[in-house]
Amino acid sequence: MQYINFLPCEWNNDHGFTQEIFAIAIKNNIGIGNPDTVPYRKSQMKNSYQFLHKYKADINTITIAVQEPDYTYTNPKTSKKFTQAELYDFDKNYIGANIIFWNIQQPQFDSVLKFFANN
Repeated sequence: MQYINFLPCEWNNDHGFTQEIFAIAIKNNIGIGNPDTVPYRKSQMKNSYQFLHKYKADINTITIAVQEPDYTYTNPKTSKKFTQAELYDFDKNYIGANIIFWNIQQPQFDSVLKFFANN
């Protein structure tokens, strides 16, 4: 498992480095992860998210984390803070995550447990 988020020398794969890392991971059956769930955020969408989405069928395991700061972002589609359901849907369906690591801090964790208990 290799986490890929940003390369400090690259934006939107302008040097091809991110694409190359994904190609190597896929060729060598290495899972890929990301430390943040921030749907639609330009800095995420222009970097690793676009490749996770593009190659989700080719990557054997995709992991992503939902961390405490991720709950502070506003969904541009609703103008409200992201819900657990929206974060889960983005990770599962857009990113293609097989494993999602959820923040265990309160009060978010109780909401996560309720979400999964009801779905």
